[in-house]
Amino acid sequence: MLGPLEVRLSGRLLPLGGPKDRLMLATLLLQPNRVVPVERLIDAIWDSPPVSARKNVQTHIWGLRRLFTSSEGDGRIESTAVGYRLRVGEDELDAERFERLAGQGRRALSEGRPMLAAEVLHQAISLWRGPPLQDVSLTPRLQSHVVALEEGRLAAVEDRIEAELRLGRHDALVGELRSLIAQNPLRERLHAQLMLALYRSGRQADALAAYTAARRALLDELGIEPGPGLERLQQDILRRAPALELAPATTSFPINQLPSDLADFTARSRQSEPLTRLLHSEECAGGAAVTVAVITGPPGVGKTSLAVHVGHLVAESFPDGILYASLRGPDETRLPAQDAIGGFLRALGVPSERVPDALPERSAFFRSLTAGKQYLIVLDNAFDEAQVRPLIPGSSGCAVLVTSRSRLVGLSAAETVALDVFSPAESAALLSRMLGAQRTNMEPDATEEVARLCGGLPLALRIAGGRLAARPAWPIAGLVRRLSDERERLAEFSAGDLELRTAFESAYHSLSADEQRLLRTLGGFGSEPFDADAAAHAAGIGAREAGRLLERLADVHLVRVAEIDDRYRLHDLIRLFARDLTVADAAPAGG
Repeated sequence: MLGPLEVRLSGRLLPLGGPKDRLMLATLLLQPNRVVPVERLIDAIWDSPPVSARKNVQTHIWGLRRLFTSSEGDGRIESTAVGYRLRVGEDELDAERFERLAGQGRRALSEGRPMLAAEVLHQAISLWRGPPLQDVSLTPRLQSHVVALEEGRLAAVEDRIEAELRLGRHDALVGELRSLIAQNPLRERLHAQLMLALYRSGRQADALAAYTAARRALLDELGIEPGPGLERLQQDILRRAPALELAPATTSFPINQLPSDLADFTARSRQSEPLTRLLHSEECAGGAAVTVAVITGPPGVGKTSLAVHVGHLVAESFPDGILYASLRGPDETRLPAQDAIGGFLRALGVPSERVPDALPERSAFFRSLTAGKQYLIVLDNAFDEAQVRPLIPGSSGCAVLVTSRSRLVGLSAAETVALDVFSPAESAALLSRMLGAQRTNMEPDATEEVARLCGGLPLALRIAGGRLAARPAWPIAGLVRRLSDERERLAEFSAGDLELRTAFESAYHSLSADEQRLLRTLGGFGSEPFDADAAAHAAGIGAREAGRLLERLADVHLVRVAEIDDRYRLHDLIRLFARDLTVADAAPAGG
């Protein structure tokens, strides 16, 4: 609804019929999950209703029902004695999702968490694609709903600007605020925000000129003087009141071991939103048990990037600190939980001589130190549940965010977010952010082909984008030619300290000998789905054994469960890696 009226199923745009069908659907969507009387539907469609209006409404409803039924297998539109109800699930309607996110952002702002507020409000505003229902001819009664939606959007924009002003981003906001005021000259809050942004940018005279412009607009349009808030702000600017200065950043926790966030972090809002919501929830702050969330997915899919990004977003909810540990050693070996706890204890100020030697005592000491506190524990690259359990605090005010290639289903009450590869649109968006839209727009087909050859894998995309960014004169089509040779494709995914083959090798070496052998065998398969019988035949093992090994490979995301029941497939880049292992095994010794 937040733009042209669209209905999508699995990303596919559904045909909505003629103007009256669209108008009826819009009327039902403006009151989702509520009964809309037939009389209101008639008023929405006709200025002068025909005698057959009720029958015509039934015809349009029948057309909409057929659309939803053929698309979903069940009807969405329910009949009642007085009208019709359109059932809409949570987050299925962009207008409802916007209102939920805008409310979360507004609460975060009132609670003094501007970083979270800015992020959540940005997510809310990004749902808008244009004026609401812009391709539907609405009656005045329905137009009032659109006005309310637009008012909500503008209020969310003002709240987001307020959050960014508190974060010290005043310089970057001046241009946006001038544009918003040109479109909404009577919004006193926007005028006040522009004045404050100019003043904090060292432009006192411009801030006072902005007040004069605001006063003139209000007098010319409404014949009234600015409100007391705007007048008080002008006086404060004239006398350079200390209260106008940006409050110095205060560290609300003594420890933050998180790596830095990615400046060009892309997509993943559908995964970051529930994680952020979970870690900000009342259950996390005061529940009976520690909140545990697991991010899982194949190597190179961006698990660490998402965990770090979410960690920064929720930092303000953990005033005692954020502890971070990679549970893989520098040589990709398993870091003992005992060593990880030792690092945490020393970070919390425990002298080395007081750190217990045995794992049970260290774990108990760690739980004692964190009891009654609010820490976020980020455990990156976990091997299995046994490595994670000793690192979970005992205090319900703490939370644990884990990344792992394994699903870690044995962790009690853990929420799991499974990452998949980027869609073509998300892949293109990341390349555009890394290279600049001007460069990718000059070679759209080549950009799309690089994204396809990367298989949507974020690490592969980052390596490809990094190589192109380091060589601005390179045509994108040149990299396409390099990647098109399957025999050399993996070798091309190397840039600086990033290498795709290394990520795959780390996952491969964590497998048992039988699992490694089967993965190498699967490297000879094509990109089509296969079943356990085919894998068993190729590997020369029993079907039951092949099924067990395939499930293990699926658990660590080296094999993907296909959409067809009991069938599997390999990501193209993992297939090439497995094939290269087979070729290396077959090479003569010393050859």
